Amino acid sequence: MVQIEILTGPESGKVVDFSAGSHRIGRASGNALVIADASVSGKHLELVVGDDGAVRFRDLGSTNGTWSGGVQVQDGEWFVGTELKLGGCSLRLVDASGAAEEADAALHRRAREAAMEGGRRGGPLQLVLVLVLVAAAGGAAWWVLGGGEDGVEEGTARAGSPGEPGAQVVYDLVDNLGDFSNPDPWALSEGLSIADGALTADGGGRATLARNFPAVPALRFSAETDGLAVTPMVAWGQDGSDAPIGHWAAASLDSGTAASQVPLPDGADWFRVEMDVQGRGTLRGLKVEEAEASVRSGDAPGGELASYAGNWLLSGPQGMQLAVRAAQGEWQPAAGGEDFAAEGGVDVLVRAGAALLEDGSFLVLGAGGPVGLAPGVVVEDSPGLLLGGENGRFLLRFEPAASVRAAEGGALVSGVEGMTLRWDLQADLLEAARLSRSIADHERTGDDRALLETVSRLLRSYPLVDAQVIDALQRSRASMQRGRAELAELQTATGAALFVASLEGMEGLSARAAALAARYPGTDIDREAADLADVLGSRAREVRAARDAEANAYRERLLGALQGSYPLLAAWLAEEGR
Repeated sequence: MVQIEILTGPESGKVVDFSAGSHRIGRASGNALVIADASVSGKHLELVVGDDGAVRFRDLGSTNGTWSGGVQVQDGEWFVGTELKLGGCSLRLVDASGAAEEADAALHRRAREAAMEGGRRGGPLQLVLVLVLVAAAGGAAWWVLGGGEDGVEEGTARAGSPGEPGAQVVYDLVDNLGDFSNPDPWALSEGLSIADGALTADGGGRATLARNFPAVPALRFSAETDGLAVTPMVAWGQDGSDAPIGHWAAASLDSGTAASQVPLPDGADWFRVEMDVQGRGTLRGLKVEEAEASVRSGDAPGGELASYAGNWLLSGPQGMQLAVRAAQGEWQPAAGGEDFAAEGGVDVLVRAGAALLEDGSFLVLGAGGPVGLAPGVVVEDSPGLLLGGENGRFLLRFEPAASVRAAEGGALVSGVEGMTLRWDLQADLLEAARLSRSIADHERTGDDRALLETVSRLLRSYPLVDAQVIDALQRSRASMQRGRAELAELQTATGAALFVASLEGMEGLSARAAALAARYPGTDIDREAADLADVLGSRAREVRAARDAEANAYRERLLGALQGSYPLLAAWLAEEGR
């Protein structure tokens, strides 16, 4: 019979008995020990308890791994008094019999055997066993087994360097994995590498620490960077689900020794970390510690909002509704929504939750009308985004208009200086209705230019009512059809006028073509009608010049004939310019 004590997590303080045999630990209900922690996999660890009380463990391919002494382990023997960490939950094997001396002797014996077998076994577990042996041989076995020394209570960390005799390493909130001594827990994008205790970037990329850690009210990031701008990204969620509720960014850690912080909302039970790296250089000594910072909270349709610096989140009963992430900037309440400002511009990521999109869509506004967000979509000069459906819609407008592309499951907006987010769209709906009426009025008066300009504004900035959008498109198409019919008529008439070299006909057609181009600015009608007007005008000028030259030649011949017979009349005609 052995006992396992749960040190951290939702079952903290619980002690569980295991008899000889095989036992599984994990989040799923069928395990011998169920740990309801999001960082623990469904089937995380298998224990085999021998008749002699020896315990062996084997990781079952868990997502966040099994760790001992800051080293990830796959299988091995679990010694009395030592801890295993499953995701964010720590377990300790305790001595059920109370025979401390026997346990101590067994610990010495098994540690020595493991160390002697180092040439055959190797790996991280060997390192852990050797550390245990060194500590026991130095008279610190009672400390290794969880007891105290020099008045230090059980479980209390003592400061010191890892190599200092008798010193216990003080772990940060991510188990010192930011020292990059072990690259295995880090997932790196192309262009990043880890070696010699440093993260090296050649142009930038993303480093992801794919483990969940217990949440604290706020996180403080500090690091030494050389030639890099590093933005810490934090995702968090709740127990029972590995899916993050929100993604926030802390301020950039620029080159040098820098620190930044970001709080977590009250509902966060766990967090994980990513580092967005820009530039060429190195990152060393990344630490994640508890900090003091608070989240601004409030109410919004469909849930509660939370914001800090450039980060904004709306969550409801069905989880995340809408999330906006920026490394800098500030959100402020406004009538019917919120306003965002960032000095100098910043990249913003906008993501919508599944609940928001169930009865709606994710649209990027543009000159030709809204475009559905999908992989590969890029819209330049976009004025904003329209998200959701009839049960809840959100309109985001950028100042100035910005480039938008699909990225990270959302819309990445470049260089945002200001942004408005509105859920009360009454004023926008009134403007959309006014534009729709103006389109009908322009069609009645035959003002095609004003009609097309108004349609463009409705489609670009106010495509809020499907019926209005459809009506505007139909009237726009009808106007374009009229323009193309008129252009075809002009082209036919132009052929005849050019054939007979009719000066009056060419000049009249040129004026009509120029007027047609002005009615349809920026369209193919504009280009073709303008070309037609140029051709007609050029040919008309040639015909007029030829006629003028012929008239001048006739005048000269006439004056020459009159000069001999009627000199006075010729002089008078010359003087009068006739």
